[in-house]
Amino acid sequence: MMNDFGLTVFDLKNLKGKRTVKFVQVDTLDQAIAAKEAGIEMIGTGYSESKSHFPSSLKGVHFQFGLQWGEHANADEALRFAIELEVIPDRLAKEITNRTSLFTISLGSGADCDAQYLFSADILGENKDFIPRHAKKYRDLSSEYERLHHERVKAYKEYIKDVENNVFANKEYSVSLDKGVFEEFIKSVE
Repeated sequence: MMNDFGLTVFDLKNLKGKRTVKFVQVDTLDQAIAAKEAGIEMIGTGYSESKSHFPSSLKGVHFQFGLQWGEHANADEALRFAIELEVIPDRLAKEITNRTSLFTISLGSGADCDAQYLFSADILGENKDFIPRHAKKYRDLSSEYERLHHERVKAYKEYIKDVENNVFANKEYSVSLDKGVFEEFIKSVE
């Protein structure tokens, strides 16, 4: 089933009713690589030119870019690949999953869909002030990001102090030039 591209659409449709596929939305390549290493089978992100290299780093994973609705697909095309059931009652999601041949993806819609979908920011606890009711936080990276932020601020303040104290005049932080080469250069520009 798995190949360099991970699960194909055909594979996903064949998994319907057999097991639940794990699916996460990522914001960064670091998140995507960690998700792949953990064994996540489907990874998605919103498309931007700055993320166009993501697929080449994620061989063996079903990777997809989320596109703006209406720009690249119409309703008929979308209904041929899958349907995301976002925060609907679990009994309703189960009924839809059982009555359709579409591959169903649950985002806060219970455990009976064909795939479970969460945002990496929620899983990793990157949002300091808000976690959606349907999401589960597995780590608290927001505290680590806050610690790193304070470390960055301290490093910048140390840099400012070094600039003000002329530390960069020290030969350790600059490149020297032979006196003869320097004099030759000055003559050539006069």
